[in-house]
Amino acid sequence: MDDLERFWDSVFSEDLDRIAEASAPLRPDERASLVAHLRSITVDPDRLRDQRRAASFALTALGQGPRIVLASGSPRRRELIALLGLPVSTTPAAIDEVALPHEEPAALVTRLSREKADVARSNLQPPTSNLQRPTSNVHPPTASRPLILISADTTVSLDGDILGKPADAAEARSMLTRLRGRSHQVLTAVTLVAPNTGPPVADQWITDLASTDVPMRDFSDAEMEAYVATGDPFDKAGSYAIQHAGFNPVSNLSGCYANVVGLPLCHVTRSLRALGVEPPLDVPAACQKHLRYECPVFQQILSESDRRQDQ
Repeated sequence: MDDLERFWDSVFSEDLDRIAEASAPLRPDERASLVAHLRSITVDPDRLRDQRRAASFALTALGQGPRIVLASGSPRRRELIALLGLPVSTTPAAIDEVALPHEEPAALVTRLSREKADVARSNLQPPTSNLQRPTSNVHPPTASRPLILISADTTVSLDGDILGKPADAAEARSMLTRLRGRSHQVLTAVTLVAPNTGPPVADQWITDLASTDVPMRDFSDAEMEAYVATGDPFDKAGSYAIQHAGFNPVSNLSGCYANVVGLPLCHVTRSLRALGVEPPLDVPAACQKHLRYECPVFQQILSESDRRQDQ
């Protein structure tokens, strides 16, 4: 078995170390040819999903998988995005997040996630393309490392009303008083952009929407006051964090926990798959372990992705 045959024999193992070891003896021209061929497989709709997945793993093992740029300063989103197992950097995307008159919650988060992506997209331009110069914490994309930009926006909806981030303690108390003992919806829109490296190829944009019903427990006034005093509600939509161990505001959740935190990873994964990228980690397992939550909906979310890809 020659070196190329040994490499291809390793590809379907989905073992990053084995694939990297098998690629070590290859000449630079052979590696370059393999990278080009593997990339063509990941975006070929006529290929089986297992073939596209294996090609994506192989690119990661070769150090040629995509880099993720997260358009967010949220530490919670940074923690979650790391569970994809892909290289991640961040870039700011400051926008006006005020809802338009009569704007529905789903329309709001969709618009804002795309506006954040557009702002971040304008910050990413290497000299050889129509992207703008990157910020200091973002490495410029190269021909060998494609870039995917991810942005997200999350809001809380109760009876159709949008509950954003509270301006002060009084507004936080008002929101929490409305929410306690009732169910509401948390909506997150995630936008992925695969920027082009020059004309005539257009950017690829995908926006996906996650919605989770969230039952709040009937916490006491004293518990609410103690939580507001921590200052934790002030940068959170709806004035709460589901993961706050001292407050524990939610009971008996049966949907996507990561969505309530601010980044629904299975929705991100299915959007990445639509761009021909398979994360090298088992994302649902990594997410559940990190959040200490047994998710009842991840298979349904990802199977919807599978059906769309097979059409």
